[in-house]
Amino acid sequence: MTFVRSEQVGDRLLDLHLTGDFFRYVTHGKPCGGDNVWGSGLSLEAARRATQAKLRTDKIKVSVPFITRQGNPGAAHGIHSRNGSVLAKVEGEKWESGSYQTPVVFGADTPPEVISRYKEVTAEISRLMEERLGIERKHKIDLKQHVKAAVEAALAAAAAAA
Repeated sequence: MTFVRSEQVGDRLLDLHLTGDFFRYVTHGKPCGGDNVWGSGLSLEAARRATQAKLRTDKIKVSVPFITRQGNPGAAHGIHSRNGSVLAKVEGEKWESGSYQTPVVFGADTPPEVISRYKEVTAEISRLMEERLGIERKHKIDLKQHVKAAVEAALAAAAAAA
């Protein structure tokens, strides 16, 4: 990794680094990697465009109110740049959605009785799933093993008759 120069991109002073054929704009005076990287690309122009786009979105502040499945109020304020998960605060604590699936959340205007009913339904589903698992544990069979045993028994009966 080679330091090329420091330059002003938008309103920030950033360091330009070159690694092989890969250009990276990094926070001035910080190591090249992780959260310090503002943009990168195979060409200087591509790295500059990516950096400018990141700097534009970094300045935008939003607050999207929501309610968690547990009924806790929260406000989403951005999207994680690397893994795409939603960044938020729930009851003053940092909160991040899973990057592979979006969790169930409700609009801030959802009535408390709807959330209460959701909790009841969720509890009932959990109880029914436990009951189903109990039935499965007690009564399920390995059909493949039963068919193999029946085939072997039929073969043995045929061999005994011959």
